[in-house]
Amino acid sequence: MNIAMITPWPGDKSGIADCAYATADALIRNTPCRIAVYTANETPKSLPGVVIKPIDLIRDEHQTYDLVLMHLGNNPYHDGYIDILKEIDCVVHIHDMVLHHLYAGETHGSGQINRYIDEFSKWYGDEPGQMVRALLTKGIGVWDTDIVIDCPMFEPYLQHSLGCLITSSFVERRISRTFPDIPIKKVSLINQTEKSVSACTENASSTHPTQDINVGVFGFITRNKLVDVVLQAVKGLAPQFDNFKLHIVGGVEIDCVHLMKWVEKNDLVDVVQFYGRVDNNRWMELLGSMDLIISLRHPTMGETSGVVTDALSLNIPVVVNDTGSYRELPFVKRLPIENIHTTLSDYLETVFRVPEELATIKANLCKMNSLCDTAFKAKTYFKALLELADHMAQDSGRKERCKTATTSIKAER
Repeated sequence: MNIAMITPWPGDKSGIADCAYATADALIRNTPCRIAVYTANETPKSLPGVVIKPIDLIRDEHQTYDLVLMHLGNNPYHDGYIDILKEIDCVVHIHDMVLHHLYAGETHGSGQINRYIDEFSKWYGDEPGQMVRALLTKGIGVWDTDIVIDCPMFEPYLQHSLGCLITSSFVERRISRTFPDIPIKKVSLINQTEKSVSACTENASSTHPTQDINVGVFGFITRNKLVDVVLQAVKGLAPQFDNFKLHIVGGVEIDCVHLMKWVEKNDLVDVVQFYGRVDNNRWMELLGSMDLIISLRHPTMGETSGVVTDALSLNIPVVVNDTGSYRELPFVKRLPIENIHTTLSDYLETVFRVPEELATIKANLCKMNSLCDTAFKAKTYFKALLELADHMAQDSGRKERCKTATTSIKAER
């Protein structure tokens, strides 16, 4: 099978780029396929067996492939993907059901306010559209409010797709409600391959040789990651426990820089360490040395997190908020967002007081992971691509029918 993959790629500061790399690597090593990657990254990381090309070439070359696969997420690395979807038949691996920030950035962010409002109104109604317009006049973007959960704006993108890969039944139900005729296949997210996981495990023991409980927050530090909530919990527990450290690994966005000064002001520099952005090898080394990962997001639809997937694949217990697809994750601690401050603090206190609880979770994760390795995930992923390619070959008129259907949505409003 000859596959074209449109995606961010390592060199881009994107978890989806790392996931796409691992997916391509796993497919090449475990399935009968050829892969060419089309990316906007001008200095892409090489991958044996994979040809890497400039993204602009896909428009001229897409017909030479059996299937075009697009990795799609909610950040500027996917700018312009909507235009490719309009022009080329693609299967979309949707990593984040909320694409509102991406669409708003491409329209409202470039001065196309009416285009943004019109598209929003088409999918969610004229009255909500006018509410969004009113909020914008006050300088409030709906994408930065809890309302975004009810209007994720995946519709402008997926209306043009010929198939969809997802990792969550929650996401599958939500997409199917809007697009019942789009074929959807559920797959396991492939992030780190066995080679990198093995190397990470070997190095982990020397990274933090003390007996401290190492708690990690990994990924870009943005407001919706609720790192301030984690720090408040640490501040409350630090006077009672001296057996833990908090490691914050990832680039800090400008609206969260104050958190580093907050740590200094509250005399937590011996408990909390900021690493900034690190390379992939260091990332995996640090991740493998953690005893617990905290991955909170709000607002969110519970998008699949590369950090969570990596941690679980390394048998590391994870704390998430009890939202959307996160509810489907095995052996994680799910906390209600409504009183996250209290529940997180209470759970961490339990862990610091009785560390054996983490050992039990690790053992369960180890059993689960032994039954589902990267090769199995790759073969399942490949099977899903074959089935979608077959469906596309048999139903070439779906895209045109979808255009007609979406036009009627506006008429029905």
